[in-house]
Amino acid sequence: MPHERNPPGAGTPGLNLRRRYLLALSLLALLAAAAYASLDAVIRSQETYSSVINISGRQRMLSQRIALLSSSLSKAGDAEYDDLRLRLRDAASLMRASHVALTEGSEPMGVPAQLSEQIRASYYEPPLEVDRQVREYLAHVE
Repeated sequence: MPHERNPPGAGTPGLNLRRRYLLALSLLALLAAAAYASLDAVIRSQETYSSVINISGRQRMLSQRIALLSSSLSKAGDAEYDDLRLRLRDAASLMRASHVALTEGSEPMGVPAQLSEQIRASYYEPPLEVDRQVREYLAHVE
């Protein structure tokens, strides 16, 4: 009886090793693709929130600039009055554009129209009602 080295269906040792190697490589490729997809999703969501934070900070800075310009305008002489008034109008216009981007979305500013419910709640619902407060503030500026 001849001596069989491999049982039937086992294949050669080199073939088994190659199959295991290909299986391991396939699993690694699958894990790498899954990791890339999750990282990409996290980065996209963080970019949206960073835009919201950036524009919110811009609104705060503009409200402070408006307050400073309003105070300076009330004390200004004839020579400074027109320049301060134009700067105040520009700051109010920028603040309004920022507010519209946050409440309605703006693709150029990186804010999607579908903001999270938490952001919408703080802008439209009590007790904060940021939307109403910003609109009233800009109405007083005008």
